[in-house]
Amino acid sequence: MSSTKQLISAIQNKDNGKVFELSEILDVGEINKVVGGKTPLHAACDKHNDKQTNDQTLDKLLNTTGIDVNIKDDGGWTPLHAAVVFNNVYAVSRLLASPGIQ
Repeated sequence: MSSTKQLISAIQNKDNGKVFELSEILDVGEINKVVGGKTPLHAACDKHNDKQTNDQTLDKLLNTTGIDVNIKDDGGWTPLHAAVVFNNVYAVSRLLASPGIQ
């Protein structure tokens, strides 16, 4: 399993320990990679995460130097688009406050 896929899996399984571990050792290219149709940032903005886990994961990812907040998934959605569609108010507010958001 690729490192990016492991990170997405950890996000979806609400395993913050693994998310933090992987996000520390992966380079930003792996964190920005689209795997299985989405990036780790898209996974953190979707409906599969409860509020507390999602907030911590999202904050960790958004604090990664070089994270691409405008990256598109295979469907052409940005993380902001996913957050809006899944009514993730925290993700919307954090993404809108992110430098470079379009």
